[in-house]
Amino acid sequence: MALEKSDIKTCLGSLKVRDYKLKHNVSSYDFKKLNKETGDRYHITINYDKAYNGYQFYEPVSFVLFSEIEDILRPLYKKYNLYGELFDGEVTHTVCDVPINYSSMNHDYFRINKTIESVEAFEPLRQEMQRIIDDYSLPFIDKYSNLENVADEISRLKLEDVCRFVNSLGAPRIRAALILKMTRHLSYKRRLNEFYDSLCKFYICIKKEYGENERYVKSYQNMILAMNEFFCEDLESLGFRFDHIWEK
Repeated sequence: MALEKSDIKTCLGSLKVRDYKLKHNVSSYDFKKLNKETGDRYHITINYDKAYNGYQFYEPVSFVLFSEIEDILRPLYKKYNLYGELFDGEVTHTVCDVPINYSSMNHDYFRINKTIESVEAFEPLRQEMQRIIDDYSLPFIDKYSNLENVADEISRLKLEDVCRFVNSLGAPRIRAALILKMTRHLSYKRRLNEFYDSLCKFYICIKKEYGENERYVKSYQNMILAMNEFFCEDLESLGFRFDHIWEK
């Protein structure tokens, strides 16, 4: 039987994901779960594309949203327009399993870019997705629904991986620094120094290349202003002056 778009929900619904509800988005299905006590949200997303004579599916990706963190950031991000003009401020997650899980997952099945043309042909893919969900997605959510574990991960990751693990929408350095601050992590000051310094250096670099009034440059200036405001006392204790950037 040819695979129609109407069959995708049935196929993905055959996956066993405990206590999660299957919801449809524009080009993905999400297995979603809400923690009613904290307001935290967990979901596993499976994206798909229409191919010539069937559908192409992608690896499940896991996400955790901490309402406490996002509620604190929302007014700051709105003030400095860090969500972007095309985004309404409804954040979908705080952390995701890239790069935590993807470095160890076996991607061979998905690298083939195999088009699923029939309901019957979906079965091997379903088995592979179930393996990923059982071995990686749910364990990731179980571990990183604990904010202290998230802080530990942020403390050890390289900067580029922090900006992939933590939601990159807006200013991931601010989100990561806030998590470390909220958990009183021992690495907070060290990493705040690194996050702020790298952001300032990047801003100086792109300002020289594109000019001060270019929109892309302005967005990074706003990130620095937001960090100045939010982490003012801690940045001062690290020796930063808030006018040093604009002198360059």
